[in-house]
Amino acid sequence: MRKLSVFFVLAASAGAMLLPQIVAAQEQPKGAMPPPPVLVMLREEVKHGKQTAHDKNETAWTQALVHAKYPTSMYGLDSVTGPSEAIWLIGFPTFAAVEADFKLQNSGVIEAINAQYGAQEADDVSGDSELIARHREDLSYGSPINIGEYRYMQIAVTRVRPGHNADYEEYLKTVNEARKATNSTANIAVYQVTSGGFTGTFISFTPRKSLAEFDAPPNQAMTDAMKPNQEKVGQLIDKSVTSTNTAIYAFNPRMSNPSEAVAATDPSFWKPKAVMAAKSPASSSDDAAKKPASKKTNE
Repeated sequence: MRKLSVFFVLAASAGAMLLPQIVAAQEQPKGAMPPPPVLVMLREEVKHGKQTAHDKNETAWTQALVHAKYPTSMYGLDSVTGPSEAIWLIGFPTFAAVEADFKLQNSGVIEAINAQYGAQEADDVSGDSELIARHREDLSYGSPINIGEYRYMQIAVTRVRPGHNADYEEYLKTVNEARKATNSTANIAVYQVTSGGFTGTFISFTPRKSLAEFDAPPNQAMTDAMKPNQEKVGQLIDKSVTSTNTAIYAFNPRMSNPSEAVAATDPSFWKPKAVMAAKSPASSSDDAAKKPASKKTNE
């Protein structure tokens, strides 16, 4: 995991996770947090047969960072469907906060930890990428939730035809109006990629407590509410969308550094017994910790 240049953790200082629309603090249910304005998403393609080795190294890497008191919250997930992947979600309040984290990742003990464990996973990963996206509150839907209660994240990546962002945005807003009309309990946070991906890329995040949610029958009220706009929606999709890829990911607490608020929701899940490496840079001498090392992100 490139624990650093930019990632996808969620709001280090506030411990925020992917959540839908922001509401006034006094209206938020206990433990609920708004989505981070800036989101970084790191993805690693895990080689066939290397899932166990990759998980072991990432677990030790994460615990080494925790031991070194790395302050940024991050949430690791493993793919349940689609290609074998691991992703990390990291959120920041501003791009300036992303820059501050980048500097921290490239100095002292944190840099030494990244260099050590980054080198160890060279045989486990076939490729990686990372992107930055901005939260689109106007396209998202739902009430704040406590992400610590959730175990899966459904992620849909949509590519929009050049010049047709407005059509895609109108489509999302039309669907959200139908959700409002039916008092839908759905929670969907939409982000627009600003760097690291194709122009016109939107990512929708839907948290799930259990895969059993997919056993529920179609929402007939929602289907009926959409009927008057069925033709309009079809035309907007045809004009704007080139492709959409949807996959399900499971939160991996061993590869996460959750905020205290999230961890407190279910400590037995979010704070499993630490698996530390026999020796990490965090416990080495000061000279060793300060020794220059190449960041995985710069390799």
